[in-house]
Amino acid sequence: MIEITNLTKSYDGQIVIKNCNAKINSGSINGLVGENGSGKSTLLRLIAGVLKADSGSITLDGEETFENPKAKEKIFFLADEPYFGKNARIKDLITLYSSFFDSFTQEEFKKNLIKYRVDNDKPLNSFSKGMRRKVYLAAALASHANVILIDEAFDGLDPYSRNAFKKDIIELMDKNPETTVVIASHSLRELDDICDSYSLVDNGQISDEFMAAKNMHKVRLAFAEEAPFDVSLLNPLMVKRDGHFLTLITEESEAHIREFFAKYNPLMMDIVDLTVEEAFIYNKERELL
Repeated sequence: MIEITNLTKSYDGQIVIKNCNAKINSGSINGLVGENGSGKSTLLRLIAGVLKADSGSITLDGEETFENPKAKEKIFFLADEPYFGKNARIKDLITLYSSFFDSFTQEEFKKNLIKYRVDNDKPLNSFSKGMRRKVYLAAALASHANVILIDEAFDGLDPYSRNAFKKDIIELMDKNPETTVVIASHSLRELDDICDSYSLVDNGQISDEFMAAKNMHKVRLAFAEEAPFDVSLLNPLMVKRDGHFLTLITEESEAHIREFFAKYNPLMMDIVDLTVEEAFIYNKERELL
């Protein structure tokens, strides 16, 4: 488990993370979401032990990660722009990761490169950002680290590689159910396919409350005439009326929603779960009200 306690981090007097508390359970794929500049990358670096917090702590299975080589050996951190030497090649990454992770599998790394259609004979600085991303994702999967932290996992990836990576992450979790994966991404639709939990970084705070989206429903209805019902009985979080059309968001069960509206004979009733992207937008819009 990753546990964040009273965490604060600032740059040049500007607070990025402020007195935060959060937990990310082992065996989960956690989507780290937030607006640009919200502190997602900073949080990943703090978890990885790359940055030192101003105050508070981050522990992995009860151990501090900062300046703790034993804890860091359990963590694979892939930054948005990972550093590599000017003339570095893939064989150099094999040497690096093999020396750092006892569980790193060279054969699996090479297999992943082939799957992601990477030419492993070229220097890394000759690759596009998307191609380099595929190299490091292949290494992350082959590391078999206890914790895998990825900043902007899908940035620059082609559709085939995005799909292949998501399948590989799910397969990794099936084989190693205690692995913890944290993925920060602006592509919320991509996260929706694979994540089982989410953390929102916003205004210096970390929260998972906005992902009540997994329990939220968007309901769209049409009626022949305006029906005399009290929609407040469904405890809606949002209601929009447009003539004979009605849209609402509620945490009530689908069965309850259908039972409630059935007696008003709607011409159309569509009930869908909110996506992560919709939940994020909805919560940001609600803040502005």
